[in-house]
Amino acid sequence: MATPEKPLPYPLAVLAVESCTPTVEHEGKIYARLIQAKDINNQSFTIRERTGIEAENYIGKQLECVLEIVKATFYDPEDEKNKKIPAGAIKGEFVGSETGYKFFPELVTMVDGETGNADDDDFNEDEYDTLATKLFAEWGVYGFGLDVYQDKPMIKTEDGVFFLNEYIFEEWIDKWEEASTIKKPVCFVVEELLLHGIKPHTGEWKPKHEVKEEEPLKPYEMLIVGRPKIIDPW
Repeated sequence: MATPEKPLPYPLAVLAVESCTPTVEHEGKIYARLIQAKDINNQSFTIRERTGIEAENYIGKQLECVLEIVKATFYDPEDEKNKKIPAGAIKGEFVGSETGYKFFPELVTMVDGETGNADDDDFNEDEYDTLATKLFAEWGVYGFGLDVYQDKPMIKTEDGVFFLNEYIFEEWIDKWEEASTIKKPVCFVVEELLLHGIKPHTGEWKPKHEVKEEEPLKPYEMLIVGRPKIIDPW
């Protein structure tokens, strides 16, 4: 019988800030910003900031970001067969609503146990509240950006987890929750994100998927100009 694996915390998206423009400013104080950033795959994101995070101080730096999708177009993954999904769309899975504990190793172990099947009787809410409050407040530069017990719908992708605004996307969330109790595959194009928190990224900065270099053309292929490329003519 296989040994159960230790539950792992959810990863956050890592982005490099490219530019930051004030959108609400009064008497020299900036109250909101519009941020342009890119991920390791060179995909661009537009991000709104309304909490006082001084993103202009992090231009050119890589950050772990607590992000909420506030504007996006969603597609049924089956649409890929019909070529309806645009290039650059992000694939992931809707994992339901969770609190921010999922992003902290200590809290994941406390809540889910060493093997992911913790008994509720073993959970001490007072200990959790004390530790979670401390970890949320001390996370990153200005804190994690969510309340300790605040639920948020989440979409998990290979490049990190995004929160989903539960009011803007209520119909999609209801549809996914009614369709199945298992994790639901989703596909989407992000148009705008909302920033809740940042933390300097200290890990690796490289694509999750290696891009294979195209093989050089064979001599007989180079001679064919203006005609379909023949892979194996014989």
